[in-house]
Amino acid sequence: VDSWQSWHAFLTKGRGDVEDHACLLCSLLLGFGLSAYVVIGQAYDSSDSGDGDDAQREHSWVCTLSANGDVTFIESLTGQRYEILNGEKPAEGLPYASVSCVFNDSNFWANKNTDDSIFETTWDLSDIKCWKS
Repeated sequence: VDSWQSWHAFLTKGRGDVEDHACLLCSLLLGFGLSAYVVIGQAYDSSDSGDGDDAQREHSWVCTLSANGDVTFIESLTGQRYEILNGEKPAEGLPYASVSCVFNDSNFWANKNTDDSIFETTWDLSDIKCWKS
């Protein structure tokens, strides 16, 4: 069973899992005035044996959305950034496969896109055909 820690427990222990780190990073980015969200979805398993199976695992990361539609994904454990500018795929491959939901301090959105893969997901959270809040 995976349980999320309280902020006090996470900061007191000085360690936490990927969800704890994603929530903390999202909170910091929101504090800086960015439009930030915790993303829950699937990532490609880094321990994949290379057999072409593209194994996936549950994962959480942070995204920021700009007013012009650019999306930046930030891996909360490493700080690695991946940008989707003008809907174009980044030069390096993304470690993320699909998006189930996103949330921040004000709302929770479930992904209703017909294809939940990372590149097919519409990132306009106000589009009620693609997101349920």
